[in-house]
Amino acid sequence: MREFWPRVRRLSKAELESLPPGMSRTEAERLQEHTFRSRISKVCNRCGERKLLRDFHRLGTVKDGRRPECKQCRKGGIRQAL
Repeated sequence: MREFWPRVRRLSKAELESLPPGMSRTEAERLQEHTFRSRISKVCNRCGERKLLRDFHRLGTVKDGRRPECKQCRKGGIRQAL
């Protein structure tokens, strides 16, 4: 399966100067990428795949505003084994 995540930009010189002592550029970019991905994606409770938020139906009663299972699982494409 092809990776569909957009590439996070590299840190600027000013951002590099403001890093905590001992944190490398690579560590900071990984942290930035992880934060970005967690904002635009979610893991489905049924199939266990990380998908974009647009792949989940809306639900106003939960913290992130999206159902715990993806649209495909909700439609019955993937059934949970009992």
